[in-house]
Amino acid sequence: MTDRPLTVAERDILRAAIRSHPEWKAYRQANHIDASGLNATECRRACQIMSIDIEETLTAARLAFLAATNTSTEGTDEMKDRSVAPFTFGGAVTDFHAVADRMDADSREKCESIIKTVETRQDGWATPAQLGFIERTARLARDRAPGSAAPVTVTAPAAEPVTAAPVTSDPAGAALAAMIAPHIMGTLAPAINRMVEAKLEGTQTVRIEVGRADGSIGKVDGHSHPKLATLLRALSVKQANGFAVNVFLVGSTSSGKTHGAGQAAKALGRTFGAHGAMMMQHELMGFIDAPGKYHRTPFRDAFEHGGVVLLDEVDSWDASVTLSLNAALANGYASFPDGMIARHPDCIIIGGANTHGTGATAEYVGRNRLDQAFISRFPVRIEWNPDPALEVAISGNPEFARRVQAARERARSAGLKHLIDARQMQAGAALIAAGFTSDEAADMTYLAGLSKEQRRMVEGA
Repeated sequence: MTDRPLTVAERDILRAAIRSHPEWKAYRQANHIDASGLNATECRRACQIMSIDIEETLTAARLAFLAATNTSTEGTDEMKDRSVAPFTFGGAVTDFHAVADRMDADSREKCESIIKTVETRQDGWATPAQLGFIERTARLARDRAPGSAAPVTVTAPAAEPVTAAPVTSDPAGAALAAMIAPHIMGTLAPAINRMVEAKLEGTQTVRIEVGRADGSIGKVDGHSHPKLATLLRALSVKQANGFAVNVFLVGSTSSGKTHGAGQAAKALGRTFGAHGAMMMQHELMGFIDAPGKYHRTPFRDAFEHGGVVLLDEVDSWDASVTLSLNAALANGYASFPDGMIARHPDCIIIGGANTHGTGATAEYVGRNRLDQAFISRFPVRIEWNPDPALEVAISGNPEFARRVQAARERARSAGLKHLIDARQMQAGAALIAAGFTSDEAADMTYLAGLSKEQRRMVEGA
C-alpha cells in the first residue's frame, strides 16, 4: 500500500483491527498509547509490527459494508431493523438523561428499558422505532414547562424480538461501523456538544468529611475531583510501620493533581507543600550556605514536622534526585545536609506524574523512565483524569469552558494530537473578562498553532 493519507474512516477501520489483535495489549503497554491516539503513521507502524495487511483489511471492510447495504444479501432485513448506529442512538440517550426528571415514571421506565435492551442485547445498534420513541419522549419532556403539572406520556414502540447481536460484536463489525461513520458526520458536532452538556447536567456540589487523628472532622465543600474521596481514604491508611502509604497520582496535564492534593491536605488538617521538576538534590533536600546556615524545603518541613507534600511531575526529575529519596520513602529516615532526620508519623507523601514512570510518550516526550526501586516506594496509584464538572467550576467562565471541552472532544474523535486542557479554559476566561471576545480568546488559546483545516475540525464548522 502506498503512503497516501488515510481517511478518517480508514483510520477507524485499522484501529479496530489493531484493538482486536492478540498482540495489541502488549503493544499498548510497551508504547504507552491508546488506540484512539493512533494517527495514520502510528496505525501503519502498528499494523506492520502485528503483521496486519492494511490493504486486505480495508478491502474486507469495504466488502462488509457493501454486503450490509445490498438489499439482496442474506440478513439485510435484520440489518435494516438495526439500522441506527450506536453514535446516533447515544446522542438520543444523552438528550433523554438531560430531561428524564421532567417525565412521568411510566415514560421514564419505558425509555430506560429500551436503552438497556439496545446497550446490553443489541451492541448499541437500535431500530428506528426505538430511536423514535426515545427522541419523541425527550422532545416532549424538553418542551414541557418546568412548572407544568401535566406528565409527559409517550406510547412505547411495540415489543420486538431480540435476535443475535449485530455484526458490530466482532472486529469485522467494528470495521463496518467505521465505514458507516462518514455518513453520520453531519451530526458529530451537535452530538459532542450534547455529551459535554450531559456530563455537566445536574452537577451538584458534594461535601466530603474525613475523621482526623485528633478526633475532629475535616470537610471539603464545593466542587472536587471524583477521586478526591478515594485519595483521602488512601492517605488515612497507616501501614504496619506506622507511616501513611505513599500515593502516586497519574493524570494528564491540568487534570487537577495539585489542586486535589491541596484539598486533601486541608481536609486532613495538615500543612501543604509542593515541589516541581527537580534537577539537583539540594532543591529537594535543602543546602548549607557559606556561613553555615541550613536552608529548608517543603519536603524537609513535611518529613520532619508532619504535613502533606506533593512531589509533582516526578517523571521529569533527574534520576539522581529520585534515587536520593529511596531511603526517605521506605525506611522512615533521610539524610539531609545537616544530619539524619526521622520521618514524622504524620508525614504524607504524594507523587504526581503524567505517566506511570515508564518513559516518554507521544504526548509527553520529556518524561523519564523511573527506576523501579523508586516506583515501588509508591505502592498505591490512582488515575487522576480531567473531570469536566470541576474544570467548569474553576474555569472562571462556564460558557467558554464548555466550548473548550467540546473542542477537545472533537479533536479526540478526529485523532488530532493537539493539547487542549483546563489551563486554556482559565486563560480564555481571563481574556474574556478583560474585554476580548470569545472567538479572540479561542484564537489565542486552544486554537493557537492549528491550521485552518484543523481549526474547522476542532470548532465543528
